[in-house]
Amino acid sequence: MAWMSAKTWKKPPSEIYRVAEQHGEYAAYCFDKAVMIFGSSYEADMHDAAMGAKTVADSKRAIKVVQARWLTDEEDEPEQVANPSSPAPDDKPTFRDPAMHFE
Repeated sequence: MAWMSAKTWKKPPSEIYRVAEQHGEYAAYCFDKAVMIFGSSYEADMHDAAMGAKTVADSKRAIKVVQARWLTDEEDEPEQVANPSSPAPDDKPTFRDPAMHFE
């Protein structure tokens, strides 16, 4: 959400969420950097998945797999990751901790 908001409004995410006002300039810098790393990595994975597909249907399927890998918790929702077209239990979204990608 922060990544898309920053791109849409052409402002740093820390400015949109007023991080500096509440937590200081360094926290704002760290927030901006974390959002940039997460967002650009996520978009690059989506782009790579789409470009590697031979058909539009394959591209959509590959993008869903990337979304599931980035935005779901594999330990709690293994079926959701394996089959991203199936709805999440109780229609509640699940989100993976972005820091897990950098361990």
